[in-house]
Amino acid sequence: MLPTLASGTSPLHSTKPLTNYMLALFLLALYYMWYRYPFQMGSSGTSPTYTDTPFSVQLVKYLLFFAIVGSNTFLALLARGSLPRYPLGQWMAFVMASYLVVQSVNLALITGDQIYILCFLFLFSLVPLLLYPPSFEFSIVSIERCLHWFVYITTAVFITEVILFITVGRLPSLAFKGSYSVRFGGLWDDPNSFAVFLSFILPFIFFTNFSRPKKVLLLAINLVSLLATQSLTGIFAFVVSILIVIFCLFLKPVAIHQARHIWQFYLSLVLAIIVAFLLLMYLELNHDLISIATEYWAEKAGSVGGHMLSLNALMNAGLSTFLGLAPTEFWWGESGYIGILLNFGVVALVVFFLIFVAVFGKAIKVLRGNHNKPGIAVFYGIVFFLVDYGVAMFNLPLVRVFPINLLFILFAMLVWQTSRISEWRGVNFRLDNKMGLNFLAH
Repeated sequence: MLPTLASGTSPLHSTKPLTNYMLALFLLALYYMWYRYPFQMGSSGTSPTYTDTPFSVQLVKYLLFFAIVGSNTFLALLARGSLPRYPLGQWMAFVMASYLVVQSVNLALITGDQIYILCFLFLFSLVPLLLYPPSFEFSIVSIERCLHWFVYITTAVFITEVILFITVGRLPSLAFKGSYSVRFGGLWDDPNSFAVFLSFILPFIFFTNFSRPKKVLLLAINLVSLLATQSLTGIFAFVVSILIVIFCLFLKPVAIHQARHIWQFYLSLVLAIIVAFLLLMYLELNHDLISIATEYWAEKAGSVGGHMLSLNALMNAGLSTFLGLAPTEFWWGESGYIGILLNFGVVALVVFFLIFVAVFGKAIKVLRGNHNKPGIAVFYGIVFFLVDYGVAMFNLPLVRVFPINLLFILFAMLVWQTSRISEWRGVNFRLDNKMGLNFLAH
């Protein structure tokens, strides 16, 4: 039974309900897509060996999501005993999130296309978080342990997929026999999405207290996994995330311990690039790499053309579209930002951008002040992921891609609720009001 707050009593502390809620959502996001590779389900339009995922299989993840959110909303109301009172900034955040949800439902009704609802559906994750009493905490160590297991599992899956491809020719999704376009996507079997999430996994591995041999092995395999996605956007965004995160962390003086770890991560990646360059030089002596690159680029030409469709649609849009009054129903272009603008309007795009900047700003502040706290590796991974996500959105419609869209919300929840972390009890995080970034803080 959940502890309740009787009138006039001191707040009761509990970590299980909120921890279990977050773990349930992480398990849904991380593991729901496991079926794609073994059952060869995905899209028949992008793979000659895969079939389209049945609608029922797609629907179940949303039913599970609402079951998790609904049950925890009920438990949170029982635990609180009354409706919460929030400061003005909290209500502003609620109104902004509600606007995105209402607009998505409205557009779905106008166009008859469910894709609009799915874009901001996972904002409902915030409801139980807002309702649980402030004294209810969560364990960041339990979440870190959950993410450790995912790293192990997806690393093993990647190795298995490569072995099966080499030995029996088993193709993953987004792969064509006899071509260089054989793209691996980890446990999700989704190269673009997984490339973006590897921007979380790689820093997370590095800053976790693994033994040195285990850390080196996991980093090496997952760096290869990033290259094996063949996601040019994901790889480019990860490189950009390294530069931006290091720049942001060093805008103000950081602790020597933190600085050493950051530079070790940076130098490790530089060494990996040098090794890759030497390997290319060796291969050039035995293969005509220019011819291979030319053929590979020819295979990519169709994908590049698809990305350009977003810009063409943007150039042809009118004022009513920018105001969100005339959605173009153009979601198959590849830019997430242009997709939001052409379908939800400029207000929704500004709201999305403000939320993104606020979350990133708070995440950087958390890292600067808590480099030696338990579970801090999760937040290192988050800041790299956020930059990668923000950059990749220029060329990928991540806002409508599961599970990346859900993981973005979950990471935002962790960042803005650091005051609830049980292992950090007694530490209160508040951003300077002058920065204008504290409107989501609990």
